Amino acid sequence: NAAITNNNKLNISEGNTFGSKFAINGKGSIIYNDPEVVQYISEYNGNNILENITITSQKTNNGNLTIRNSTISNRITNNGNLTISNSTIISQIVNNGILTIADDVIFGNSFILSGEGQIIINDPNRIAPYLSVYNGVYVIENVDLTNQKTNKGNLTIRKSTITATITNNGNLTIENSTINAQ
Repeated sequence: NAAITNNNKLNISEGNTFGSKFAINGKGSIIYNDPEVVQYISEYNGNNILENITITSQKTNNGNLTIRNSTISNRITNNGNLTISNSTIISQIVNNGILTIADDVIFGNSFILSGEGQIIINDPNRIAPYLSVYNGVYVIENVDLTNQKTNKGNLTIRKSTITATITNNGNLTIENSTINAQ
């Protein structure tokens, strides 16, 4: 479980071998030629691409991060621009920046999207069941809502089962649904 906490400038040359639990923490700059290094960074500043990996440690993005052909199985906090394509998300994303999700992204049952950043997605209703805060117009249909939700926009819930607490600060419509106490 080796780690480097970098608060200044770190140079990593090619030819190193990294263990699966190795991590690079801190807010310092990192200079590297080996593209494999990027997956071990815990906090991203600048332009980075994660591709063909399983993300198993927490990450924070403060720059421009692209994730492609990967599985996200640990929390990502986005304070910059995060783009996800052809990947599976089975963890939490805290979005305080701009999050772009491609049509080919798969949402696992344990996926939660929180934060109040901007979300760019072709079909906003596709991601609606996974949001913790609703700031726009959403229709949720035929889903089980089990996590706490806050509505600050216009939310319609249809033909669904609700076992979560919903705090309504906007317009909430519930149609043909089952509401159960937890």
